[in-house]
Amino acid sequence: MDSGGSMVARLKLKRIDGRSPPGVDRLYPAAPGLRRISQRNIHIFTAVQIVCLLIFCFVSFFPNPYLTSAFPIIIVLLVPLRRLLLPRILPKEALRILDAY
Repeated sequence: MDSGGSMVARLKLKRIDGRSPPGVDRLYPAAPGLRRISQRNIHIFTAVQIVCLLIFCFVSFFPNPYLTSAFPIIIVLLVPLRRLLLPRILPKEALRILDAY
């Protein structure tokens, strides 16, 4: 994995999809378990992370103090998002692997 972190590495995977020519598979990271889940699941998980990041940035950098004070509430809402919503979207095995990545 590169020094950019796992989310950046998964963003780079978007360029390597199932229609890639032969030989591109070697560019796919050899992370344990990552090859056992579909790229679609990886991209959905990454998209959810990006949406959360954009919400955090909007709340953090918005000059309204009332909106900025909602930041801890948004952090707390991440728990139900992970425990209730994501298991409905992605298989549990994929979540287990992506959480470890």
